[in-house]
Amino acid sequence: MDRERLERVAEIGDFIALRNPTAAADLVPAAVGRAAKPDRIRGMKIVVLPAQAAYDRWAATYDVKRNPLVAMDRKVLDKRLDAVGRDLNGARALDLGCGTGRNSYLLQNAGAKVTAVDFSKGMLDVGISKAGAAEIRFVTHDLNEPLPFADAAFDVVVCTLVLEHIEQLSPLFREMRRVCSPGGWLYLSDLHPMMRLRGEQAQFSDRVRDEEVRPRGYAHMVSDYVTGILEAGLSIREMDEHIGTEALVERFPKTEEHIGWPMLLTFVLDPTQL
Repeated sequence: MDRERLERVAEIGDFIALRNPTAAADLVPAAVGRAAKPDRIRGMKIVVLPAQAAYDRWAATYDVKRNPLVAMDRKVLDKRLDAVGRDLNGARALDLGCGTGRNSYLLQNAGAKVTAVDFSKGMLDVGISKAGAAEIRFVTHDLNEPLPFADAAFDVVVCTLVLEHIEQLSPLFREMRRVCSPGGWLYLSDLHPMMRLRGEQAQFSDRVRDEEVRPRGYAHMVSDYVTGILEAGLSIREMDEHIGTEALVERFPKTEEHIGWPMLLTFVLDPTQL
């Protein structure tokens, strides 16, 4: 078995090990194990950090490098915002895991009154430095903890490309439902589980320290999202699995290996069950 195949088998074993260590041990031979996984990539040392620390380090360059998942997610969210149109004027919007404010400013420009939440001070500092920040309420908070907002405080709740860093999804989904007003809606997106199975995850290059940094993430199956959403009392209005396309490759050539593979998982939810 060549090194590339060994590394792929090890990646699959790691994915399964996060959910079922016994099954992983049966699947991945001891001879493969972690020894097959490189500790360097493109000459840089691979470092896995707690998500908060990793995003603090990533903040300074986060907006610089184009990201295909961000581009895919923006297209879906733009479509959603176009669909609701003027209903966002004056709407109370909550952006969970706002990062540098990508969606916060999008919602603000659509007329919403935005509260933006993240646990990374570095990312928030970048968001606050942008034009229009005075009109957005930025809040430092860890999404693993109950949200510091009243029941039904928001008409719109958005959480994009964050959930891979949340170990237990159900508590956060329950909090999302609690703070979303009846008649409101929620939009969620995340790296598709198939991408993690193929060895993809959030990561960035810290060239100053010669490190490839990977924020700690957790393996979720599509069923984990669906079950957590329904158990939280939310209803699924739309659910989509967005695949890699030739059009995406034209913009992001490195995504060619993912043509035809699901890359992004998205949901539009209602805060009450139908």
